[in-house]
Amino acid sequence: EVSFTKRAAAELSRCFNGLTVSRGGSSKKSSGNASSSSSSTASAIGSISKEKEANSGSRSQSLIEETTFLLSGLKSSKNASKDSASEIHSNGNYCAKVNQKQPTVTPCAPFKSETLITKTNTTITPFKSSSSNASNAKTGNGTGKQSAPGTPNRKAGPPPRAPPKTSRARRKNFLLSLQKPKSLDELWSDRSFLNKFFFYFTAKERCILSQVCPRWRDILYSNSYFWRGLMPVIYCNELRRYADDASNSVRQGLYASIEKRGFDSICLFGATDTDVIDFASKISPTVMRSCTFGSLRCSSVSDKGLEIFLATLNQSIKKLELSGCNEITDSGLWTSLVPHLESLTICDCINVADETMAAITQMLPSLNELILQAYHVTDVAMTYFGPAAARENLKTLCLQHCWELSNQGILNVAHGLPNLTHLSLSGCSKVTDDAIEVIAEQIRGLKKLDLSWCSRISDAALEYIACDLSDVLSELILDRSPHITDIGLGYIATMSQLTTLTLRWCPQIRDFGLQTLCSMKSLKVLSVAGCPQLSVNGLSCLVQMQQLTELELTNCPAATKELLKYLKDHLPNSCTIII
Repeated sequence: EVSFTKRAAAELSRCFNGLTVSRGGSSKKSSGNASSSSSSTASAIGSISKEKEANSGSRSQSLIEETTFLLSGLKSSKNASKDSASEIHSNGNYCAKVNQKQPTVTPCAPFKSETLITKTNTTITPFKSSSSNASNAKTGNGTGKQSAPGTPNRKAGPPPRAPPKTSRARRKNFLLSLQKPKSLDELWSDRSFLNKFFFYFTAKERCILSQVCPRWRDILYSNSYFWRGLMPVIYCNELRRYADDASNSVRQGLYASIEKRGFDSICLFGATDTDVIDFASKISPTVMRSCTFGSLRCSSVSDKGLEIFLATLNQSIKKLELSGCNEITDSGLWTSLVPHLESLTICDCINVADETMAAITQMLPSLNELILQAYHVTDVAMTYFGPAAARENLKTLCLQHCWELSNQGILNVAHGLPNLTHLSLSGCSKVTDDAIEVIAEQIRGLKKLDLSWCSRISDAALEYIACDLSDVLSELILDRSPHITDIGLGYIATMSQLTTLTLRWCPQIRDFGLQTLCSMKSLKVLSVAGCPQLSVNGLSCLVQMQQLTELELTNCPAATKELLKYLKDHLPNSCTIII
């Protein structure tokens, strides 16, 4: 009926020269039931007929005849329908209930395209409600077969919404879908905001931030990136205060926080064998598999405790530090060391002697870094660097404060470890210029050399270094060298690859030697802290070194406020002056 009503209205509009015919009182609303549409159509016809009769009688008469012809066709189709109750037609339109006094309209064959022409030349397409789709499902048309062209879609429900076609529209929809915090309280609890906020702090500062509230603590603990570069230290002396805690809630909470943050290192401070056993029994398997660095500091752990500690972390440990463990002996290292260790640090362990070096060289074939601070190591210990594995893998050797080590021991090191790139002889007071000459000749790939606190080193040693290592050496440390003079600095000035030079507390350095260093274009870090012979004129020449990134003038008598202001004004902004 609705379809026929639209057809009749279009025909009437054409006949009446573009007069507007409204449907159901409003052109924007969809058609209602059949009775309301029929009545509105009849009223529209009546009003239009009266208007035309007033204007022209002859034309009104012809219009009445055409309308009568159309209504007679409707009556004939109405008599053909036997059911007087309203039902749903197969094309989704409605049929009205038959009224004895007023003729009703039944639909004829549907048109493929129908339009209403108004005075404003606006084209109005026929309205198809979603309820028509439901009627199709009830009448049995939704059989799954493909519909003929021009027929309405019989699929129930609204049509799918097309995705946005541009990236800007997709980005806008995504931003609108986000749940943004509406207040400051919600902002400081929002996980996405806090993850970006915590990114701007250092790892040590995040330790303080984690104590603000449980929400911040949970967010910080859930991201292992925030804790990179930190080593958790378990103070066993404090944990012993909670020995009466039957539930061990303190220890369990501590170990749980270590597991949450995903640390790759662990340190036991002041531990005993009992503490090591407790640690091995309560630590989670996740920490055992992820921990690559283990440390025992100031502990009274025996050889048995060291064996349990290394057996607990045996799966992943690659770096071991033993500092201030006076109960550990050479036999404990023989039985405890694991072969896949790559770095070993032993400091202030009074029982470490020459046999310790034998255990290290034979038990650790993959070792590439060895830091040893032992007062009882002699030249005999250096003879154990003979195996080929040690010569190939060991790159860093630090022999700090080995007072009994002489030139003979350094000779064994130079011949046994030719692949070294970092050598430190800090505090080896018996080493002389002859040992430095052998090092410069044998270890041609040396990049860092530490000769601080070597009281017997003179300008001759710097001549050997400048001749053989000028194209390789990048860092040279000469702190507390009382026999270094301006002549030695002249040798250093010829080294083209040197980037770091420290001359702390060298009493023989004067302005002339410092001026020779100004010709070095590769030097970026310079320290002349505590040099008493330098004057204001000598330090002012440092403005020629525009490539400097760090300058240390601590405890220099000539470093006045005026000089510092002069240096800050003439050196680049990227240079940090330490006073």
